[in-house]
Amino acid sequence: MDLSAFAVPEAGVVLIGVAVAVAGVVLLRRAARARRGPSVRGRIVVSRMIERESNDSEKVSRTLYYPEVQYQYVVDGREHAGTRRGYYDAAVNWEGYAQGVVARFPVGTEVDVFFDPHDPQEALLDPDGGRLFSWSAVLGGLVVALAAVGHALFAGSSS
Repeated sequence: MDLSAFAVPEAGVVLIGVAVAVAGVVLLRRAARARRGPSVRGRIVVSRMIERESNDSEKVSRTLYYPEVQYQYVVDGREHAGTRRGYYDAAVNWEGYAQGVVARFPVGTEVDVFFDPHDPQEALLDPDGGRLFSWSAVLGGLVVALAAVGHALFAGSSS
């Protein structure tokens, strides 16, 4: 079985798949560490939805919605401000999702703020907020890597 003709493309795809899976694992580990780490009570000071027009590669315009949430919290007597809700905050093309996030964090609400004890400015509200994305990255990356290996083996055995 000679894999030399397929080695470079499949190897690249395997590396990309593994890299995506590793990135997902890193996000999952960060979330677990944040859940176990310290937290303080904070207060939501801004909660709104921002609409932006975006053009894709084919110049098709679409509206993206970004739920902007800002909060303040105090660690060791020092006031901090944050905007990060989770490890994967992004603009989305589903207005209902963005509205749901804004509704979840109304201005004035007290919230738990999870922070890095070594750098209290690094904080977030929901360590599990990107769990679905993280697991999708892990599983998707592994599927891509295994498919590339399978393709290399199958293509090599049929020549």
